[in-house]
Amino acid sequence: MSPDEENKGFITGIENFNIHKIQLEDDYEGSVEASLIEYKESHPEGIPVLYIHGYSDYFFHPHMAKAFYDHGFNFYALDLRKYGNSILKHQHPNYCKDFKEYFTEIDFALNRITDKHKQKAILMGHSNGGLISTLYTKTGIHKDLIQLLILNAPFFVLNLKPILRVCVKPLMKFLAGISTYGKINNVVSHLYTQSLDKKRHGEWEINNRWKPRNGFPGYFHYLASVIRAQKAVLKEANISIPTLFLISSDSFIPSKWEERIMKSDIIINSKDNAEAAKKIGQDTEIIMIDSAIHDVFLSSKKVRELAFRETFLWIKRKLNKLSDK
Repeated sequence: MSPDEENKGFITGIENFNIHKIQLEDDYEGSVEASLIEYKESHPEGIPVLYIHGYSDYFFHPHMAKAFYDHGFNFYALDLRKYGNSILKHQHPNYCKDFKEYFTEIDFALNRITDKHKQKAILMGHSNGGLISTLYTKTGIHKDLIQLLILNAPFFVLNLKPILRVCVKPLMKFLAGISTYGKINNVVSHLYTQSLDKKRHGEWEINNRWKPRNGFPGYFHYLASVIRAQKAVLKEANISIPTLFLISSDSFIPSKWEERIMKSDIIINSKDNAEAAKKIGQDTEIIMIDSAIHDVFLSSKKVRELAFRETFLWIKRKLNKLSDK
């Protein structure tokens, strides 16, 4: 496969990034690696930002890196093990048995970027990555290297009716216990991928090997891990660092294509997750963005510019407050 084919979907601005492979210990599927993606332009005095992507996802947000750089930050992103740049041929993409598996690469990344820039980091996560980031901020070995947490539509609550959530939790645990690779197909709506893909209704170059149109399967082990992580992050509000929660003001589950999809979160329930966000920490600000989609920073231009503006204003306020202590 040629380099152009390998990086299809990450072509726009790829020359502005370095990709550092993180060699990890073998797991139950064999060899493992993660990828630390670094925006080449940097500020000697800038605070490092570490971004973690969602499920059936990878980092393809050069505009995000540029926005943070333009505001004086040093930008990094992780493609977690078995995602994006880190998928190896023998692996089941996106498969895991416990979210704490990802802590090893987060440890490495936080150590590397905070040592390089001599400042604590801002950790930012989207959807599944927001759940992982929150769990790490609560229990990770190097959580003290994080000074701010930014959550972009984190996956705190299953998008099911309450009675079904109660039923699905023991079911996923049981199914994971009897089937190593048992799965549910189409856990991510193909309509969401259509809303992003430049070839359909969106404006982004998508690598469909790394972000399939119907999403990767939701393995029972992964789904059981989600449920355990959600329970852990909502157990008590013990995150002390300032946290920003961004999410669309509208959400629904569509059955076919309609224009509302381009202005709503069709993956998680905005109201339920905003309520859950109140339970995670002592200093959490919730901002609901009108006409945003699930990945707020992939929304239409005016909407994402508003989201960036709100984010940088919040960062400035919180950093000023921290510096006054």
